Amino acid sequence: MSTYLDHHAPSPLLPEARAAMCAAWDDAWGNASAAHARGRAAAMVVDGARGQVAALCGVDPRHIHFTSGATEANAWLLSKAPTAERPEVWASAVEHPSVSCWATHSLPVDRSGVILLDILDARLSEAHSRVAIVSLMAANNETGVLQPVAEAARICAAH
Repeated sequence: MSTYLDHHAPSPLLPEARAAMCAAWDDAWGNASAAHARGRAAAMVVDGARGQVAALCGVDPRHIHFTSGATEANAWLLSKAPTAERPEVWASAVEHPSVSCWATHSLPVDRSGVILLDILDARLSEAHSRVAIVSLMAANNETGVLQPVAEAARICAAH
């Protein structure tokens, strides 16, 4: 018997998720961007999933974008601004490389890997330009450390 403790990475599928995936692979395997019948059927499945996720998150379905994973999602989001208008990106010192490679400023963490909120607050107070993004991963995929995301969001909103 073994114990698996890396659930920040791949985890076993729930039976419900497996059933939904198998149904999609069997019935809606077309190119969802295509105009033909199989593509339209696949698009309906994707749009249905988008609606379900939006309802769970309490947001407009137009704000839900599916990607293959976090690295692709980070690159997609961070590359949206035109080069000349690239926003300042502040990231914790323990961010994933898919975010830290875009960072213009690094925010320190304590010995446990938790962001120092007082330094975040002080640096935002001293910022000479508008900070567009402060990136803080909710849970570190390698250490399991949980970040005080709600508190950091309050500090950012205050600035």
